[in-house]
Amino acid sequence: MSSEKKKIKYTVFLIKKEYTKFEDIIHDDKIVEVRGLSDNIDGKIYFGHNDGKEPTWYIELKKGLDSPPELSNKSTRAVILIKRKKRILAFTYGHGKSMIKSKVYERNFGLKVVLNNCEITKLKSIDSAKIDSVTLQARTQTSKSSEIEEFQIDDLRDLLKEVEAETKDFDRYGKVIAGKDSFHFHYPFSYQKLKELCDRLINDYESNKYKQDFAWVDHLNEVDDPTLKEELDNELLKKVNDLYNKIEEHNIHMASPVIINMEDNILYSFIEAGKRFNELSLTDYFELKKPIKERDYNLGKLKRDKIFVHNETNNQIVDRWSVYDSLNAEIDGEESTYILSMGIWYSVDSNFIMKINNTIKDIKTSSLEFHPYDISTHTSENDYNESVAEANTNIISMDKQNITIDNGRFEFCDLLSSEKHFIHVKPWTSSSTLSHLFSQGRVSAQTLINIPEVITDINKKIKDQGGREDFLLDERENYGYKYTVVYAIIYEGDKEMHERLPFFSKLNFVDSIKTLESMQFNVEKMHIRKVSKS
Repeated sequence: MSSEKKKIKYTVFLIKKEYTKFEDIIHDDKIVEVRGLSDNIDGKIYFGHNDGKEPTWYIELKKGLDSPPELSNKSTRAVILIKRKKRILAFTYGHGKSMIKSKVYERNFGLKVVLNNCEITKLKSIDSAKIDSVTLQARTQTSKSSEIEEFQIDDLRDLLKEVEAETKDFDRYGKVIAGKDSFHFHYPFSYQKLKELCDRLINDYESNKYKQDFAWVDHLNEVDDPTLKEELDNELLKKVNDLYNKIEEHNIHMASPVIINMEDNILYSFIEAGKRFNELSLTDYFELKKPIKERDYNLGKLKRDKIFVHNETNNQIVDRWSVYDSLNAEIDGEESTYILSMGIWYSVDSNFIMKINNTIKDIKTSSLEFHPYDISTHTSENDYNESVAEANTNIISMDKQNITIDNGRFEFCDLLSSEKHFIHVKPWTSSSTLSHLFSQGRVSAQTLINIPEVITDINKKIKDQGGREDFLLDERENYGYKYTVVYAIIYEGDKEMHERLPFFSKLNFVDSIKTLESMQFNVEKMHIRKVSKS
């Protein structure tokens, strides 16, 4: 018989530095009993309620039984708190996590310990989230331990949320480890070894070894620490009230948090039957929804106040959301910039933001010149594109000229120049519209290169739109470097794109640039000014 000591599952949280007393960490009403620890360990074990409840499935099932037996699910809970190296670690058992206050533990402690100890070629499972107009969450598991390339992680736009992997050294935490906020592993239990284990966990959290293979994970993180979120919301309120009271200008604007089809003749209002606007504006919100009792806006008001989306064609309200969810804001910290988008706070490394901004700043500005988008005369994006084609003999409109392929359709471009500029045009109303714009450019280019026979259909559409011979694409020599993809974005003001666009749209933009340049396409940008001359 093996003399190897039986292993148990460990779940460990690291408590924030500012919490130095055990009683500040545990919910008082969850404690049934407290005991000290042996072996001169500076710690305590807290036992919680051990509840027994009848399973919900059994309530119906027992109705058909004669003299049904009593069944109950038992939920046990305990937490060991240990103080080491001026920090406190919490080891939870059963439902013990529910005994710990959510604001007291470090976020991403487990993830960092895993990344500092995992074998880079033996990853098992990765939970990630891609931030775009919507957040796409995914869990990717492999049939055998694999390298990170097998998980197809986008190091530009993916948030790493949890990792499971094999360890480099089985003696430290066993063979397989996993973690996000908490750290999970299977290991023999020994009070005599607890102090050594705590020291090892703290050292592994403070280590920066992970930066050799996973430096990109620090670029972007969702803020889920309730204390930090409260601080950020308070700073947001200060900036909103500065704007309201005209004390100071700040980089805060409003945008739709969901996809809006602007072809549906959309208008917005801050009162259900009130005045309607073409654009979302904090100035209009301040004018119509002033604080009543308080002098300033508070968080509750921003979350209660609604924006109504009207389809002017049929006079119907097609959507609504809170003012808070429509706010886009940036708040500078010491090492990170915090970004509010679609009602969620994100922490972004300041150097990473600078790198993204410089990439967009360095994109060549198109030499093509188009007239402004006048909202008093241009009723839609299609109407504007047609007006550009009418005003330029070397431009034709391809808007809505969809190409059918493999039972699907794609839009080649909105405007085409005789010099082979594929121009994609969109008004900036939200991250969603920009996501569609960047996707259109990528899909069009990929289809052109990967399915070259589609050029015949494209050339037919070009001729149908009155395109001359010099507009036609070469069906014999189809190479990306012969074409230029132009992203033309319509928005008010004179700010450059790297200053004006929301951060996550900028990430999407840079990702599109990388994809297009990998296929040898030239990429340019264009700002079309939105004006109202009426």
